[in-house]
Amino acid sequence: MFGGYAITNRFIGSISDFLVSIILLLIFFLCVKNFIKKNNLNINLVATLIIYRAVILLFTLYYASKTGVFDGHGIYNIAGPDYFSVYQFHSSLKTYTGSEFLSFTLRPLVGYLELSYLSVSLIFFYLGTFAILFCLKIFKNLGFQNNYVNIFVIALCFNPALNIFTVSITKDTIIFFITMLLFYVYFVEKYKTKDLIFFSVFPIIILYLIRPYLGGIIIASLFAYYIISIRKIDFKKLTILFFLTFFVVIIFYISRDLYAWTYDGNYFEQIKNFIKLRQDNTNVGNTALGYADSDLIKRFVQSIFGFGASSGGIFAPIFFYDQILNFYLFSLIFILKFNNFSYLKNFYYQEFKLLKLFIIYAFGLYFICSISLSNFGLILRLKWMYWPIIAFFIISLFQVNAQKN
Repeated sequence: MFGGYAITNRFIGSISDFLVSIILLLIFFLCVKNFIKKNNLNINLVATLIIYRAVILLFTLYYASKTGVFDGHGIYNIAGPDYFSVYQFHSSLKTYTGSEFLSFTLRPLVGYLELSYLSVSLIFFYLGTFAILFCLKIFKNLGFQNNYVNIFVIALCFNPALNIFTVSITKDTIIFFITMLLFYVYFVEKYKTKDLIFFSVFPIIILYLIRPYLGGIIIASLFAYYIISIRKIDFKKLTILFFLTFFVVIIFYISRDLYAWTYDGNYFEQIKNFIKLRQDNTNVGNTALGYADSDLIKRFVQSIFGFGASSGGIFAPIFFYDQILNFYLFSLIFILKFNNFSYLKNFYYQEFKLLKLFIIYAFGLYFICSISLSNFGLILRLKWMYWPIIAFFIISLFQVNAQKN
Protein backbone atom coordinates (compact mmCIF):
# COMPACT_ATOMS: atom_id res chain seq x y z
CA MET A 1 0.00 0.00 0.00
CA PHE A 2 1.33 3.46 -0.89
CA GLY A 3 1.17 6.18 1.73
CA GLY A 4 1.01 9.94 1.75
CA TYR A 5 -1.59 12.61 2.24
CA ALA A 6 -3.50 11.37 -0.83
CA ILE A 7 -4.17 8.10 1.02
CA THR A 8 -4.86 9.42 4.52
CA ASN A 9 -7.13 12.17 3.16
CA ARG A 10 -8.58 10.10 0.35
CA PHE A 11 -12.32 10.39 0.88
CA ILE A 12 -14.62 13.20 1.95
CA GLY A 13 -14.19 13.48 5.69
CA SER A 14 -15.49 16.85 6.85
CA ILE A 15 -18.67 18.87 6.55
CA SER A 16 -16.91 21.72 4.72
CA ASP A 17 -15.37 19.27 2.26
CA PHE A 18 -18.78 17.70 1.66
CA LEU A 19 -20.51 21.07 1.17
CA VAL A 20 -17.91 22.33 -1.28
CA SER A 21 -18.14 19.09 -3.26
CA ILE A 22 -21.95 19.27 -3.40
CA ILE A 23 -21.89 22.90 -4.53
CA LEU A 24 -19.37 22.13 -7.27
CA LEU A 25 -21.39 19.10 -8.36
CA LEU A 26 -24.56 21.20 -8.67
CA ILE A 27 -22.68 23.87 -10.62
CA PHE A 28 -21.27 21.19 -12.93
CA PHE A 29 -24.69 19.70 -13.72
CA LEU A 30 -26.18 23.16 -14.23
CA CYS A 31 -23.39 24.07 -16.66
CA VAL A 32 -23.77 20.75 -18.49
CA LYS A 33 -27.51 21.30 -18.82
CA ASN A 34 -27.00 24.78 -20.28
CA PHE A 35 -24.23 23.54 -22.58
CA ILE A 36 -26.44 20.74 -23.95
CA LYS A 37 -29.27 23.18 -24.61
CA LYS A 38 -27.04 25.84 -26.17
CA ASN A 39 -25.18 23.43 -28.45
CA ASN A 40 -28.07 21.08 -29.22
CA LEU A 41 -26.28 17.95 -28.02
CA ASN A 42 -27.90 14.59 -27.44
CA ILE A 43 -28.71 14.46 -23.73
CA ASN A 44 -28.59 10.65 -23.61
CA LEU A 45 -25.14 10.63 -25.19
CA VAL A 46 -23.84 13.21 -22.71
CA ALA A 47 -25.38 11.38 -19.74
CA THR A 48 -23.81 8.11 -20.89
CA LEU A 49 -20.43 9.84 -21.26
CA ILE A 50 -20.62 11.25 -17.72
CA ILE A 51 -21.55 7.87 -16.22
CA TYR A 52 -18.79 6.19 -18.25
CA ARG A 53 -16.22 8.71 -16.98
CA ALA A 54 -17.47 8.33 -13.40
CA VAL A 55 -16.81 4.58 -13.59
CA ILE A 56 -13.31 5.25 -14.92
CA LEU A 57 -12.70 7.76 -12.13
CA LEU A 58 -13.63 5.18 -9.50
CA PHE A 59 -11.34 2.67 -11.20
CA THR A 60 -8.39 5.10 -11.25
CA LEU A 61 -8.94 5.95 -7.58
CA TYR A 62 -8.82 2.27 -6.66
CA TYR A 63 -5.94 1.43 -8.98
CA ALA A 64 -3.84 4.38 -7.81
CA SER A 65 -4.36 3.43 -4.16
CA LYS A 66 -2.99 -0.05 -4.90
CA THR A 67 -0.12 0.84 -7.23
CA GLY A 68 0.66 4.53 -6.79
CA VAL A 69 1.44 4.85 -10.51
CA PHE A 70 -0.80 7.85 -11.25
CA ASP A 71 0.63 11.37 -11.01
CA GLY A 72 -2.36 12.58 -9.03
CA HIS A 73 -1.02 11.24 -5.74
CA GLY A 74 2.27 13.10 -6.01
CA ILE A 75 0.59 16.34 -7.11
CA TYR A 76 -1.93 16.15 -4.27
CA ASN A 77 0.69 15.20 -1.67
CA ILE A 78 2.88 18.20 -2.52
CA ALA A 79 -0.18 20.46 -2.30
CA GLY A 80 -0.78 19.16 1.23
CA PRO A 81 0.34 20.74 4.50
CA ASP A 82 3.54 18.70 4.87
CA TYR A 83 5.17 19.79 1.61
CA PHE A 84 4.58 23.52 1.25
CA SER A 85 8.24 24.31 2.00
CA VAL A 86 9.10 23.12 -1.52
CA TYR A 87 7.76 26.44 -2.79
CA GLN A 88 10.31 28.56 -0.97
CA PHE A 89 12.37 30.75 -3.29
CA HIS A 90 14.64 28.75 -5.57
CA SER A 91 17.00 29.89 -8.31
CA SER A 92 15.78 27.26 -10.80
CA LEU A 93 12.59 28.02 -12.68
CA LYS A 94 11.89 24.29 -12.82
CA THR A 95 10.77 24.49 -9.17
CA TYR A 96 7.76 26.53 -10.28
CA THR A 97 6.68 24.55 -13.34
CA GLY A 98 5.23 21.16 -14.23
CA SER A 99 3.67 19.09 -11.48
CA GLU A 100 5.07 21.46 -8.84
CA PHE A 101 3.19 24.39 -10.38
CA LEU A 102 -0.02 22.37 -10.44
CA SER A 103 0.51 21.44 -6.77
CA PHE A 104 1.03 25.10 -5.96
CA THR A 105 -2.26 26.11 -7.61
CA LEU A 106 -4.07 23.35 -5.69
CA ARG A 107 -2.58 24.45 -2.38
CA PRO A 108 -5.61 26.63 -1.38
CA LEU A 109 -7.95 23.69 -2.00
CA VAL A 110 -5.85 21.01 -0.31
CA GLY A 111 -3.93 22.92 2.35
CA TYR A 112 -6.51 25.49 3.43
CA LEU A 113 -9.96 24.19 2.49
CA GLU A 114 -8.70 20.65 3.23
CA LEU A 115 -10.53 19.11 0.30
CA SER A 116 -10.04 15.36 0.03
CA TYR A 117 -8.28 13.63 -2.84
CA LEU A 118 -11.70 12.57 -4.18
CA SER A 119 -13.06 16.13 -4.08
CA VAL A 120 -10.09 17.57 -5.98
CA SER A 121 -10.25 14.68 -8.46
CA LEU A 122 -13.88 15.56 -9.13
CA ILE A 123 -12.86 19.09 -10.14
CA PHE A 124 -10.51 17.61 -12.74
CA PHE A 125 -13.29 15.21 -13.74
CA TYR A 126 -15.54 18.19 -14.49
CA LEU A 127 -12.89 19.99 -16.53
CA GLY A 128 -12.04 16.86 -18.53
CA THR A 129 -15.72 16.18 -19.21
CA PHE A 130 -16.26 19.67 -20.56
CA ALA A 131 -13.16 19.33 -22.73
CA ILE A 132 -14.70 16.25 -24.35
CA LEU A 133 -18.02 18.09 -24.78
CA PHE A 134 -16.11 20.93 -26.49
CA CYS A 135 -14.52 18.33 -28.74
CA LEU A 136 -17.90 16.76 -29.52
CA LYS A 137 -19.41 20.11 -30.49
CA ILE A 138 -16.36 21.08 -32.59
CA PHE A 139 -16.75 17.96 -34.72
CA LYS A 140 -20.52 18.42 -34.88
CA ASN A 141 -20.03 21.91 -36.31
CA LEU A 142 -18.34 20.41 -39.35
CA GLY A 143 -21.90 19.51 -40.35
CA PHE A 144 -21.46 15.84 -41.19
CA GLN A 145 -24.65 13.89 -41.81
CA ASN A 146 -22.68 10.74 -42.27
CA ASN A 147 -22.76 7.72 -39.98
CA TYR A 148 -19.14 6.82 -40.74
CA VAL A 149 -17.91 10.12 -39.30
CA ASN A 150 -20.42 10.16 -36.45
CA ILE A 151 -19.24 6.70 -35.34
CA PHE A 152 -15.65 7.94 -35.26
CA VAL A 153 -16.51 11.07 -33.25
CA ILE A 154 -18.47 9.14 -30.63
CA ALA A 155 -15.78 6.46 -30.43
CA LEU A 156 -13.15 9.18 -29.98
CA CYS A 157 -15.07 10.75 -27.08
CA PHE A 158 -15.36 7.33 -25.41
CA ASN A 159 -11.73 6.37 -26.05
CA PRO A 160 -10.58 4.74 -22.77
CA ALA A 161 -7.11 6.28 -23.04
CA LEU A 162 -8.52 9.79 -23.44
CA ASN A 163 -10.83 9.34 -20.48
CA ILE A 164 -8.29 7.68 -18.17
CA PHE A 165 -5.81 10.53 -18.57
CA THR A 166 -8.39 13.33 -18.27
CA VAL A 167 -10.58 12.04 -15.46
CA SER A 168 -8.50 12.85 -12.38
CA ILE A 169 -5.60 14.96 -11.12
CA THR A 170 -3.18 15.13 -14.05
CA LYS A 171 -1.44 17.81 -16.08
CA ASP A 172 -3.01 16.20 -19.14
CA THR A 173 -6.51 17.12 -17.95
CA ILE A 174 -5.68 20.82 -17.74
CA ILE A 175 -3.83 20.84 -21.08
CA PHE A 176 -6.64 19.02 -22.87
CA PHE A 177 -9.24 21.33 -21.33
CA ILE A 178 -7.42 24.52 -22.34
CA THR A 179 -6.67 23.25 -25.84
CA MET A 180 -10.27 22.26 -26.55
CA LEU A 181 -11.61 25.44 -24.91
CA LEU A 182 -9.51 27.69 -27.18
CA PHE A 183 -10.46 25.64 -30.23
CA TYR A 184 -14.14 25.78 -29.20
CA VAL A 185 -14.33 29.54 -28.64
CA TYR A 186 -12.75 30.16 -32.04
CA PHE A 187 -14.46 27.56 -34.23
CA VAL A 188 -17.85 27.31 -32.50
CA GLU A 189 -18.26 30.65 -30.72
CA LYS A 190 -16.47 32.36 -33.63
CA TYR A 191 -14.34 34.73 -31.57
CA LYS A 192 -12.67 37.40 -33.65
CA THR A 193 -8.87 37.39 -33.79
CA LYS A 194 -8.38 40.23 -31.29
CA ASP A 195 -10.88 38.72 -28.85
CA LEU A 196 -9.25 35.29 -29.16
CA ILE A 197 -5.78 36.74 -28.51
CA PHE A 198 -7.04 38.54 -25.40
CA PHE A 199 -8.89 35.43 -24.20
CA SER A 200 -5.87 33.17 -24.85
CA VAL A 201 -3.13 35.01 -22.94
CA PHE A 202 -3.80 33.58 -19.48
CA PRO A 203 -4.57 29.99 -20.67
CA ILE A 204 -1.35 29.93 -22.72
CA ILE A 205 0.66 31.07 -19.70
CA ILE A 206 -0.90 28.21 -17.74
CA LEU A 207 0.03 25.76 -20.51
CA TYR A 208 3.61 26.98 -20.45
CA LEU A 209 3.89 26.66 -16.68
CA ILE A 210 2.35 23.18 -16.64
CA ARG A 211 4.40 21.80 -19.55
CA PRO A 212 7.07 24.36 -20.54
CA TYR A 213 7.95 23.00 -23.98
CA LEU A 214 4.39 23.81 -25.04
CA GLY A 215 5.36 27.48 -24.80
CA GLY A 216 8.08 26.93 -27.38
CA ILE A 217 5.69 25.03 -29.66
CA ILE A 218 3.06 27.78 -29.41
CA ILE A 219 5.53 30.58 -30.24
CA ALA A 220 7.10 28.53 -33.04
CA SER A 221 3.59 27.83 -34.41
CA LEU A 222 2.80 31.54 -34.37
CA PHE A 223 6.04 32.14 -36.26
CA ALA A 224 5.17 29.53 -38.92
CA TYR A 225 1.57 30.72 -39.18
CA TYR A 226 2.68 34.31 -39.66
CA ILE A 227 5.16 33.29 -42.37
CA ILE A 228 2.55 31.45 -44.46
CA SER A 229 0.00 34.24 -43.93
CA ILE A 230 2.22 37.02 -45.30
CA ARG A 231 1.06 38.17 -48.71
CA LYS A 232 3.05 41.39 -48.97
CA ILE A 233 6.22 42.35 -47.12
CA ASP A 234 6.35 45.71 -45.37
CA PHE A 235 8.14 47.23 -42.37
CA LYS A 236 5.37 46.34 -39.91
CA LYS A 237 5.33 42.68 -40.94
CA LEU A 238 9.13 42.47 -40.75
CA THR A 239 9.05 43.97 -37.26
CA ILE A 240 6.50 41.40 -36.06
CA LEU A 241 8.56 38.64 -37.67
CA PHE A 242 11.67 39.87 -35.85
CA PHE A 243 9.91 39.82 -32.48
CA LEU A 244 8.50 36.34 -33.08
CA THR A 245 12.00 35.09 -33.93
CA PHE A 246 13.29 36.75 -30.78
CA PHE A 247 10.62 35.07 -28.64
CA VAL A 248 11.41 31.63 -30.10
CA VAL A 249 15.06 32.04 -29.09
CA ILE A 250 14.17 33.40 -25.63
CA ILE A 251 11.83 30.48 -24.95
CA PHE A 252 14.61 28.08 -25.92
CA TYR A 253 17.09 29.60 -23.49
CA ILE A 254 14.53 29.69 -20.69
CA SER A 255 13.84 26.01 -21.38
CA ARG A 256 17.53 25.25 -20.93
CA ASP A 257 17.14 26.19 -17.29
CA LEU A 258 13.79 24.44 -16.90
CA TYR A 259 15.11 21.15 -18.24
CA ALA A 260 18.69 21.54 -16.97
CA TRP A 261 20.26 21.20 -20.41
CA THR A 262 24.04 20.92 -20.22
CA TYR A 263 24.83 20.17 -23.85
CA ASP A 264 27.58 21.86 -25.81
CA GLY A 265 27.22 23.09 -29.34
CA ASN A 266 25.05 25.54 -31.17
CA TYR A 267 21.28 26.03 -30.94
CA PHE A 268 20.37 23.04 -33.15
CA GLU A 269 23.03 20.68 -31.76
CA GLN A 270 21.71 21.19 -28.23
CA ILE A 271 18.17 20.39 -29.32
CA LYS A 272 19.39 17.29 -31.19
CA ASN A 273 21.28 16.00 -28.14
CA PHE A 274 18.35 16.64 -25.84
CA ILE A 275 15.99 14.72 -28.16
CA LYS A 276 18.46 11.80 -28.38
CA LEU A 277 18.56 11.54 -24.58
CA ARG A 278 14.77 11.67 -24.46
CA GLN A 279 14.56 8.86 -27.02
CA ASP A 280 16.86 6.63 -24.98
CA ASN A 281 15.19 7.38 -21.63
CA THR A 282 11.71 6.49 -22.91
CA ASN A 283 12.75 3.31 -24.72
CA VAL A 284 11.95 1.16 -21.69
CA GLY A 285 9.16 -1.10 -20.45
CA ASN A 286 6.87 -3.51 -22.26
CA THR A 287 5.42 -0.71 -24.41
CA ALA A 288 8.82 0.44 -25.74
CA LEU A 289 8.89 0.64 -29.54
CA GLY A 290 12.55 -0.36 -29.86
CA TYR A 291 13.58 2.12 -32.53
CA ALA A 292 16.93 2.11 -34.26
CA ASP A 293 18.68 5.43 -34.87
CA SER A 294 17.69 5.30 -38.55
CA ASP A 295 13.96 4.72 -37.90
CA LEU A 296 12.85 8.32 -38.52
CA ILE A 297 9.88 7.59 -40.82
CA LYS A 298 8.88 4.61 -38.71
CA ARG A 299 8.54 6.89 -35.69
CA PHE A 300 5.78 8.92 -37.33
CA VAL A 301 3.81 5.79 -38.22
CA GLN A 302 4.32 4.13 -34.85
CA SER A 303 3.24 7.25 -32.96
CA ILE A 304 -0.19 6.73 -34.48
CA PHE A 305 -0.59 2.97 -34.69
CA GLY A 306 1.97 1.50 -32.26
CA PHE A 307 2.59 -1.70 -34.25
CA GLY A 308 4.09 -4.33 -31.99
CA ALA A 309 3.57 -2.35 -28.80
CA SER A 310 1.85 -4.40 -26.15
CA SER A 311 0.54 -3.94 -22.68
CA GLY A 312 -0.36 -6.81 -20.44
CA GLY A 313 -3.29 -7.11 -18.08
CA ILE A 314 -6.14 -4.65 -17.88
CA PHE A 315 -4.48 -2.05 -20.13
CA ALA A 316 -4.22 -4.31 -23.20
CA PRO A 317 -7.79 -3.50 -24.39
CA ILE A 318 -7.05 0.23 -24.05
CA PHE A 319 -4.12 -0.06 -26.47
CA PHE A 320 -6.17 -2.17 -28.86
CA TYR A 321 -9.12 0.27 -28.81
CA ASP A 322 -6.92 3.23 -29.73
CA GLN A 323 -5.15 1.32 -32.51
CA ILE A 324 -8.43 0.13 -34.06
CA LEU A 325 -9.89 3.64 -33.87
CA ASN A 326 -6.90 5.10 -35.73
CA PHE A 327 -7.17 2.42 -38.40
CA TYR A 328 -10.84 3.30 -38.75
CA LEU A 329 -10.06 7.02 -39.13
CA PHE A 330 -7.63 6.43 -41.97
CA SER A 331 -9.94 3.88 -43.60
CA LEU A 332 -12.38 6.75 -44.24
CA ILE A 333 -10.06 7.78 -47.06
CA PHE A 334 -11.40 4.79 -49.01
CA ILE A 335 -15.03 5.39 -48.07
CA LEU A 336 -15.68 9.14 -48.26
CA LYS A 337 -15.19 11.68 -51.03
CA PHE A 338 -12.68 14.49 -50.56
CA ASN A 339 -13.65 18.14 -50.65
CA ASN A 340 -12.40 20.07 -53.64
CA PHE A 341 -9.50 22.49 -53.30
CA SER A 342 -11.62 25.63 -53.58
CA TYR A 343 -13.79 24.55 -50.65
CA LEU A 344 -10.78 23.82 -48.44
CA LYS A 345 -9.12 27.08 -49.46
CA ASN A 346 -12.23 29.01 -48.52
CA PHE A 347 -12.60 27.08 -45.24
CA TYR A 348 -9.01 27.52 -44.06
CA TYR A 349 -8.09 30.86 -45.69
CA GLN A 350 -11.35 32.80 -45.59
CA GLU A 351 -13.91 31.52 -43.08
CA PHE A 352 -11.59 30.26 -40.31
CA LYS A 353 -8.10 31.59 -40.98
CA LEU A 354 -6.77 30.81 -37.50
CA LEU A 355 -7.55 27.12 -37.88
CA LYS A 356 -4.19 26.94 -39.67
CA LEU A 357 -2.51 28.04 -36.43
CA PHE A 358 -4.18 25.26 -34.42
CA ILE A 359 -3.23 22.69 -37.07
CA ILE A 360 0.40 23.87 -37.24
CA TYR A 361 0.55 23.65 -33.43
CA ALA A 362 -0.93 20.12 -33.46
CA PHE A 363 1.39 18.82 -36.16
CA GLY A 364 4.33 20.48 -34.40
CA LEU A 365 3.54 18.58 -31.21
CA TYR A 366 3.00 15.38 -33.18
CA PHE A 367 6.43 15.87 -34.75
CA ILE A 368 8.13 16.52 -31.39
CA CYS A 369 6.46 13.56 -29.68
CA SER A 370 7.20 11.26 -32.63
CA ILE A 371 10.92 12.01 -32.79
CA SER A 372 11.53 12.22 -29.04
CA LEU A 373 9.41 9.43 -27.52
CA SER A 374 10.11 5.72 -27.90
CA ASN A 375 7.27 4.39 -25.78
CA PHE A 376 3.73 3.94 -27.09
CA GLY A 377 2.24 4.03 -23.60
CA LEU A 378 3.69 7.49 -23.04
CA ILE A 379 2.56 8.61 -26.49
CA LEU A 380 -0.94 7.37 -25.70
CA ARG A 381 -0.97 9.69 -22.71
CA LEU A 382 0.52 12.80 -24.36
CA LYS A 383 -1.28 12.60 -27.71
CA TRP A 384 -4.39 14.34 -26.37
CA MET A 385 -2.47 17.62 -26.57
CA TYR A 386 -2.68 17.40 -30.36
CA TRP A 387 -4.50 14.35 -31.74
CA PRO A 388 -8.12 15.68 -31.63
CA ILE A 389 -6.98 18.66 -33.73
CA ILE A 390 -5.24 16.41 -36.27
CA ALA A 391 -8.34 14.19 -36.41
CA PHE A 392 -10.43 17.33 -37.00
CA PHE A 393 -8.16 18.29 -39.89
CA ILE A 394 -8.45 14.83 -41.47
CA ILE A 395 -12.24 14.79 -41.12
CA SER A 396 -12.49 18.31 -42.58
CA LEU A 397 -10.95 17.02 -45.83
CA PHE A 398 -14.08 14.98 -46.59
CA GLN A 399 -17.39 16.11 -48.03
CA VAL A 400 -20.08 16.29 -45.36
CA ASN A 401 -22.65 14.02 -46.97
CA ALA A 402 -20.95 12.11 -49.79
CA GLN A 403 -19.34 8.70 -49.92
CA LYS A 404 -17.66 6.79 -52.70
CA ASN A 405 -19.78 4.46 -54.79
